[in-house]
Amino acid sequence: MSSLQKLIISPSSSVSCQACGKRISVRWRHSLALLIPSALALLAMKAYGLEPLQILLLGLVLVVIAGIIQLLFVPLSQDRT
Repeated sequence: MSSLQKLIISPSSSVSCQACGKRISVRWRHSLALLIPSALALLAMKAYGLEPLQILLLGLVLVVIAGIIQLLFVPLSQDRT
């Protein structure tokens, strides 16, 4: 599976495994880990009163962090549907 495919897979979507042909996706509980950076950003925005440009830059950093988490730490599982 390519990195791009793993980045766009979600609990509500699945793809065919190239090795075995079964449908695979990620579980909801694992994908919730991607909310942690967003929650921290919301806390930072409230605590520090960030300017719009700072919020935009923080958002871009969070997208990169979420992508890294998705690629490295969110395991794939067989789709149960």
